Amino acid sequence: MRLVNKYLPASLDQAILFMIIVSMAVGYPVFESRYGGKSISLTDIIIILSSPYVFYRLFHIKDLLSWKLSRGPNILLISFLIPILIHVPQDGVRSLFGWMRPAGLFVTVLTLFLEDYDRQLKVIYDAFVIALFMTLFVGFISIISYAFLDTSTSGVLIRPYYFGLWPVQLAGLDGHPNGAAQFIMISAGTIWFLNKRMSKVWIICFAIPGLIATLSKSILIYTSVALGFFRRIKPETFLSKISFWISMLFIGCYLFFAHFYPVPTDKRDLKDLNSFIIENQPVFKAGHYAFYETIYSANKIAAIQAFTSTPVSGIGPGNYIPFIQKLKLEGKYPDNNQFLNPHCTYTSLAAKFGLIGLIGLIICIANIFKSIQRIENNQLKTLFSAVYIIFVLDAITSDLEYARLFWFFNAWLCAHLLSQSSSPRNHEQEATQ
Repeated sequence: MRLVNKYLPASLDQAILFMIIVSMAVGYPVFESRYGGKSISLTDIIIILSSPYVFYRLFHIKDLLSWKLSRGPNILLISFLIPILIHVPQDGVRSLFGWMRPAGLFVTVLTLFLEDYDRQLKVIYDAFVIALFMTLFVGFISIISYAFLDTSTSGVLIRPYYFGLWPVQLAGLDGHPNGAAQFIMISAGTIWFLNKRMSKVWIICFAIPGLIATLSKSILIYTSVALGFFRRIKPETFLSKISFWISMLFIGCYLFFAHFYPVPTDKRDLKDLNSFIIENQPVFKAGHYAFYETIYSANKIAAIQAFTSTPVSGIGPGNYIPFIQKLKLEGKYPDNNQFLNPHCTYTSLAAKFGLIGLIGLIICIANIFKSIQRIENNQLKTLFSAVYIIFVLDAITSDLEYARLFWFFNAWLCAHLLSQSSSPRNHEQEATQ
């Protein structure tokens, strides 16, 4: 009972924040619309149910609308909203409801943080511990079930084409290996930096095997980020001196293999690769391997076509799938490509929100990294730097513009800066200047 009470939040603010963080580990939709996709997630349900309380709190918090400290995410949200409103006549209000997801999450988390920021840090730690444990538990149980009982569950993804490796990828509660890998990495990093007194052994023993079990290409990114920060911590070691070049090699491999897939030249039947490569002539050959263009390349090319058709405001989020379906009918998009989304945040923003969205993203990211430099707590400065570098690199092959972790960290960063600026020590410094 004492162990359970240790992780239970003590107030309504903490309870809602705790549930939001844990729910972000769950990628499955609670309700799915006829349009497909993850229509209403568990996080969305929590945000909706807590909205009356959050609106009540909004009227009692003066710092919430501090433009200076939250302008980056605010500008990004506005840059999404303007193209959506422009395309309402063709797209309807569905995209407007979609925009409310990141906006609602950002405002809700920021509001909950501002009541007692220091106490909420413990809630973040406890919630990420629980969420990480649940993700790894479900993932490993699912892998064991497949290995010994030949039973496939939603906690794993079976993809026999995957680089000829074991076809089982840990998906955990997210339902997809890439999402699970990102959640495991960011959760482990958050736990690592929030508690200096805790032994780091259990993170290494559980999180790293879980990350490897996802077989996600993003592991190359996460290893590069870890090496980069190791270089800062222990600059005199031999590994630190070569870590930059190792990091660049891993990032290069990530970018290359995401867009060009190696297939043995003696392999004749490509049916098991049908959902991942573009079945035509290989782009080039090297040794005993032929390299084929992957769906990521086709997705990016299609998104750029959408952008060039309406460069200023994009074609609108709700018009993107119909645009791709039209390209398929015209023979300009691979028939075997089942994935219609851009799978790249940068081309996704260009296609759906045009230059307005792209400029908003550039301003937001620049503002975020500038804001991180103002963080006085070195542990949190390192954590936020690592997390946002991960977001920037993961965005090359993922659609993160509405990602819950991204908007959660946007709110957390703004809340931390607000708390830091309102601390007595800062007020004393301002008074002496």
